[in-house]
Amino acid sequence: MYRSSLFYGRKGVVVNAISGVDLALWDLLGKCRGEPVYQLLGGPVRQQIEFYATGSRPDLAQQMGFIGGKMPLHHGPAEGEEGMQSNLRQLSTMRARSARISGSCSIAG
Repeated sequence: MYRSSLFYGRKGVVVNAISGVDLALWDLLGKCRGEPVYQLLGGPVRQQIEFYATGSRPDLAQQMGFIGGKMPLHHGPAEGEEGMQSNLRQLSTMRARSARISGSCSIAG
């Protein structure tokens, strides 16, 4: 499938369709063998998985049990230095709130 997609381009809907078929085949193999897909891929590699949340309030995400959050920045390059300073103030505020919750900072910015 992947080699045949060269004519259409290897991005967007083509790659999404290939990924969907790939996932479905792994799922089907797991069902046929009566094993979870992670076992087919070699077994578990960790006991637990940590997640972060994307949203405007990483501090609330931490309160809900996420390790932190990834926060969208509202000002882009077109807004120049003023936009950059506004983004930095917003990140600083969220980092301070998150530090009060957990004692550490885990906001990707």
